[in-house]
This record gives sequence, structure tokens and C-alpha cells, in this order.
Amino acid sequence: IVLKQSGLMVGTEELSNKGFRAYLAGSPSMSHEISLIIESSQSVPCKVIFTDLSGKQVARSFLSPITTGINNVKLNLDGLQAGLYIITIITPKSTQHVKLTIPR
Repeated sequence: IVLKQSGLMVGTEELSNKGFRAYLAGSPSMSHEISLIIESSQSVPCKVIFTDLSGKQVARSFLSPITTGINNVKLNLDGLQAGLYIITIITPKSTQHVKLTIPR
């Protein structure tokens, strides 16, 4: 699984929180890659962790500065089986969890 940053915006599922919001863009049933969009009102360090429901980390986490505005993190889903996954976004002020469902 590869996590990389780039810059584009589309929208689907989201959770909002004070200071930033995160949501997924793209369809895991139509592509092996989706985007995690993080919109932030300020620049902050950010850690992204990708786990299955048992809490097992299924992709390498990374620490990256999030800039003010829209940030796009590409998630490569190759090697993941159908199921439910949790993407956790941690900043110094808050934590958000975004649900990812990969259909059969």
C-alpha cells in the first residue's frame, strides 16, 4: 500500500471537526486508488494511520505537514481485501476517523 500526497478535489464521505475536516473521494469499487481530502483552516503537522477493524495497521503511517486549504492524500488500495477500514487523521488539536468500505 502506498500513501502519497498530490492535489485534486472531489467529495464523498466526510466527518467534520474543529479546525479541519476529512473525507474520501473516489470509488474503491472502480479504482485501486482513492483520495483522502483534508481541508484545514491552518497549517499543522498531521499523522495518518490506516487500520482494519481489529486495529491492525494495514498501511505504513506517515507524518506530514498539512497546509492551510485543501490537501489531497492518495491511498493505493492494492493488496487490501474487501471489508471495512478506518483511516485516522491526528493533529495536535484533534483526531478524526474516516470509514472506508471496500466492496467485494
